[in-house]
Amino acid sequence: ILEKNDWDKKLAHEMISSYDQARGLSAAGYENLKIRFLYPEKYWKQINFYMNSNKVWIPARNLDKLKNLEEQTEQRNRFLSVIK
Repeated sequence: ILEKNDWDKKLAHEMISSYDQARGLSAAGYENLKIRFLYPEKYWKQINFYMNSNKVWIPARNLDKLKNLEEQTEQRNRFLSVIK
């Protein structure tokens, strides 16, 4: 959701607060959430797909996805700097 909303900090705060009110979020749970945000799983997914596809070339669609991720990096990094 955050990725599709340009890593909106206000939205993230509202989502985390709503979850905390409904289910409770411990200090360890919050730390786990921060670690999950830091992990670049979208990059890993694309690279893993390429490595396991046994193709000699990189498909254009995969390059497009990687370029998209690169464009989102600045917004994501600003978001991550706030939650650290």
